[in-house]
Amino acid sequence: MPVGTPDYLSPEVLMRLENSGEDKGQFGEECDWWSLGVCAYEMLYGQRPFGDVDVASGSMAVIYGNIMNHKVNVL
Repeated sequence: MPVGTPDYLSPEVLMRLENSGEDKGQFGEECDWWSLGVCAYEMLYGQRPFGDVDVASGSMAVIYGNIMNHKVNVL
């Protein structure tokens, strides 16, 4: 299980979690760019792009599903 805020995880990290046979410690810089993009979105719009709008704190399962499906919850 990754450590940190689930909203900032890239799809590559989540896919790696599903494939337990792969090395889980190697990620490219595209994961950092993804997280930076999420930060930029949050600064511009005041909310995280993949958060669960129905629940104040957000459900990790819903957030992970939104990230994998690239579903952005707009204002």
